[in-house]
Amino acid sequence: MSSEGFECVGQFEDGNIDDIYNNPRKEFEFPFEYNDSFTDIFQIDFQQQGTVNVTYDAYGTLITPFTNFENVIRKKNEYDSATIYYWYRTNPLTLLATFNIDSGLLITNAINLKTNQNTKSSFAIFPNPTNGNLSIKNTNSIDKEIVVTIYDVLGNAIIENKELNSAIENIDLSDFSSGLYFVKITDKNNQLLYSDKIVKL
Repeated sequence: MSSEGFECVGQFEDGNIDDIYNNPRKEFEFPFEYNDSFTDIFQIDFQQQGTVNVTYDAYGTLITPFTNFENVIRKKNEYDSATIYYWYRTNPLTLLATFNIDSGLLITNAINLKTNQNTKSSFAIFPNPTNGNLSIKNTNSIDKEIVVTIYDVLGNAIIENKELNSAIENIDLSDFSSGLYFVKITDKNNQLLYSDKIVKL
């Protein structure tokens, strides 16, 4: 990151460095205003060069199952074989979500950015990853109006408004496909108390 722009120099996933860019991929040129567009050539690990066309193509409010974010920009990256959309909060510059037309929506930081830090430590979800049997622990006094909703990566609720009636609530996910899911815990006023990612094996 610099006053002139923001570049991707590598990718890190699941505890491993997947790619190192010999020629970094440019993500932003500053200033970056609505309808601005630029093309960049990049190279990963001495492989064939790639080209990306970047366009600032939308702005407004990002609505997610977990919370809403105002003053969000959308950036479109067009590669030879893929089109990927990115939503960023601008101050500070924070990636909220991505959408790959081929693979679907992946929510990244959006589920954690507005969690109340005073209540976040009051919940624990285990085991994670899970084979299907998931437990949610509430270390506060039990409130029957606290509910949990679990979403798939497309934002569809697979478990909706399940009340947390005990200190440890068990949820059976064995009927659902393997993959990434998102847990949202709210109070009776739909105030987000806790959110997290889980992996179903």
